[in-house]
Amino acid sequence: MMGHNGRGAYTLAQSLAGARRERQGQSTWQGFTLKPKDRLKVVSRVLQDVRLKLITARVKEELNLKQKRKDQPEDQLVSLG
Repeated sequence: MMGHNGRGAYTLAQSLAGARRERQGQSTWQGFTLKPKDRLKVVSRVLQDVRLKLITARVKEELNLKQKRKDQPEDQLVSLG
């Protein structure tokens, strides 16, 4: 997601990721209302300068960093298309 400065993209991203509580409304994922702490499990953020956040050069390698099973990144990549 990108937006001009002062347009609310960062605030929206924080809300989606569970880092900021909404004043109104609710966030849902696949039909379930999610509390901020639950959203942390399904939403990821990458800083504007990805060199400060990403460690590896490939998405698959990045997904492998915290996986117990090495086939899980393949499943994730297929599900994302």
